[in-house]
Amino acid sequence: MDKKLISIIVPVYNVAQYLDTCIQSLCNQTYSDLEIIIIDDGSTDESGKICDQWGQKDERIKVIHQDNMGLSATRNKGIDIAKGEFISFVDSDDAVMPDMYSTLLKGLKDNNVFVSVCGYDKIDEQDNIIPGICPDAEEGLYTPEQYFKKIYENDRTHAQLVVAWGKLYRKELFSSLRYNPDRIHEDEFLMNELVLKAGNIYVSPERYYLYRQRTGSIMNKKIDVRHMDYVYATKERISICNNAGMSKEVVDIIAKNCIDYGIGFWGLLVKYKAATPEEETEYYREICSLVKTHKKVVTGSKKIKWQMFEKFPRLLKLMYRLLK
Repeated sequence: MDKKLISIIVPVYNVAQYLDTCIQSLCNQTYSDLEIIIIDDGSTDESGKICDQWGQKDERIKVIHQDNMGLSATRNKGIDIAKGEFISFVDSDDAVMPDMYSTLLKGLKDNNVFVSVCGYDKIDEQDNIIPGICPDAEEGLYTPEQYFKKIYENDRTHAQLVVAWGKLYRKELFSSLRYNPDRIHEDEFLMNELVLKAGNIYVSPERYYLYRQRTGSIMNKKIDVRHMDYVYATKERISICNNAGMSKEVVDIIAKNCIDYGIGFWGLLVKYKAATPEEETEYYREICSLVKTHKKVVTGSKKIKWQMFEKFPRLLKLMYRLLK
């Protein structure tokens, strides 16, 4: 296999406890032709110092310090300066198995694709693997339509196929694409465009990425209105699939997921008073428009739930608040 440079982009923010484990796992890769771009995003703990120590140990590591810009802007900066033909993203509290990049690159080249995906294991704060309840996606070559459909098979495949990490990309995919710094579900938004632009995507069942579950991560913070971004990203996905002429089956699967999440999230906003009355109304209208368009595809208890949401929002709000 001809050696090609892989640029690994690692945004860092206040993860001193896990940073050594992360960087060590990258340096230990069996595929050695790497550019490891570590961007300290204004950390206030010892993370910046640890980054510099690693930069002195391994010439493949490039360390950048900046004022806090957030995850998306930091990833974008890494894309801008990456010199590799291929790029990958690793979260700085996670780690990877030694063969991850040799396997991802082989999958990408053997199948002549622009994106190669691997599975993942969850680890706790002591590096212990947390057994997975759901399987990863089956190995194979997926068209955009198949890929979008597979995302919604279960929670685990959703994470595996949508998140930025656990993947190897040809850098040219990002020639006109960047993460939106104003969104917290930035992966969902960008994946909409990446999937179509990439065409076929290769998925490996091997669990080479180690995703750490910890209490201080972005997605574990208290519910707030920003999580409505998931609904907006999924509505955009529905539009993209429709415009691309994908099947009604796929569109309906995505719509069901979006509506179920949206109704549940709206209920949490109401229950915990996490939104202003104006925001509650705005989000209700966004979700209700989807219900009106797609309500014919559901039956049973889900149909009753959707009908209550559409026709009796005040009663539903009262019920959510009483349940608190």
